[in-house]
Amino acid sequence: MKTLVNKKKFGDLFLSEKEHIENIKKKRPELFKLIENPTPKARLATNIYILRTSKKITQKDIADKAHIGLKTFQRIETAQPDSNPTQDVIEGLAKALKVDIQELYKHVEI
Repeated sequence: MKTLVNKKKFGDLFLSEKEHIENIKKKRPELFKLIENPTPKARLATNIYILRTSKKITQKDIADKAHIGLKTFQRIETAQPDSNPTQDVIEGLAKALKVDIQELYKHVEI
């Protein structure tokens, strides 16, 4: 007797940017509010979150690769008022995420 296996297409394994925004709206409402009228800090936080979750990388892994503490990374990713990353930290985050720095500040459509 054959059993049916629910196979996903390769394209179904990745979320679109719109789906990531919906996830942010549900899981991180405070960050979603910042996206509506984004400051550079909010754009940085949103793009880091989208890139990190799309690559299925943990916060700790990114923090380690960027040579920063986990709490520091969490403050940056949530756009906390006390998060003021230096250029070196931003470069480290871009390198850890394997993107150009400009990608961390791109405009996010909602």
